Amino acid sequence: LVYVSIEGKIAGGIEIHATIRPETKKVVSDLQSRGMDIYIVSGDNENPTRYLAHQLGLTDQSYYFGVLPQDKAKLIQSFQKNGKKICYIGDGINDGIALKQSNVSCSLSGATSIAIDTAQIILMNRDLTQLLELFDLAKNLQKNMDTNLLTTIYPGAISIGGVFLFHFGVITTELIFYLSLMSGVFNASLPQFQYGDSGRTKLKEIGSEQAN
Repeated sequence: LVYVSIEGKIAGGIEIHATIRPETKKVVSDLQSRGMDIYIVSGDNENPTRYLAHQLGLTDQSYYFGVLPQDKAKLIQSFQKNGKKICYIGDGINDGIALKQSNVSCSLSGATSIAIDTAQIILMNRDLTQLLELFDLAKNLQKNMDTNLLTTIYPGAISIGGVFLFHFGVITTELIFYLSLMSGVFNASLPQFQYGDSGRTKLKEIGSEQAN
């Protein structure tokens, strides 16, 4: 709040509050539809923080105000102790400790040097919709890795069980092994077919992971 005076007497005040990026409401709504809990953790006082939360459609239990930098990290730790995985997005000096404590940390191009140096991922276009692309890429990667694991475990179990229970011969066992190997290689190559050069370009646009 900035007070305005005329000839030494208070004539009024100007309230300054955070503005909301045009894409923020859509991003918050989309992330919530994926089952994610969204919180605002701010060092500002209660009124502007509550206003921001309500503008984004968040409840009174979804924002924290007047939080010091070290307390942001403690809050994240309390969530993590309850089994939550935290993705923290911050661009200020006060976000450095919280970014370091989080499981995944993101910042924006043009943010403070502390935030950029600490964050694992930088959104180069300063557009929060890139978060949705980031989560989509992560989900597809996890799905691909899970499938690769299954193509390794199941054929191996079938081969071992087949040898002892059904008396598989060497040729049958080797055939199962090579089919498993081929399916694993094909599955591991799927991201290249799905994204190709455009996928690498998208990753560069989203950001880069900082070396620890």
